Amino acid sequence: MQLLTPPPTTAPDIQGRYFATGVQTVTGSSLEPAGTVITLFLNGNLVGTTTVNGFNTWSISGVNLATAGQVLTAFAKAEGKALSPVSIYHRKRK
Repeated sequence: MQLLTPPPTTAPDIQGRYFATGVQTVTGSSLEPAGTVITLFLNGNLVGTTTVNGFNTWSISGVNLATAGQVLTAFAKAEGKALSPVSIYHRKRK
C-alpha cells in the first residue's frame, strides 16, 4: 500500500519594509484560499497565528521590531495540504 503525500501549501509572502521603530503590524499575501493558516516567527520565536482573508492577504499586529537584524519567517498551512516551505524576511537596516 502506497501512502499519498498531500501537495505542499504555497509559501506566504511577507510584504512591506520594517524598520527598528518598535511594535508594528507585519503584513503579507498568499496564493492559497481564505482560511489558510499563517504562522509568523521572529528570530525563531512564535509571534502569532492568523488566517488569510478573502483578499488573499494576512496581518499580525503587535510584533516588536525594535532591533536591526531581526529575521521574520512565516509558514502557511492550507486545508488538505502539507505545510509550506518557509518564507524569510531579514531586516538588515535600522
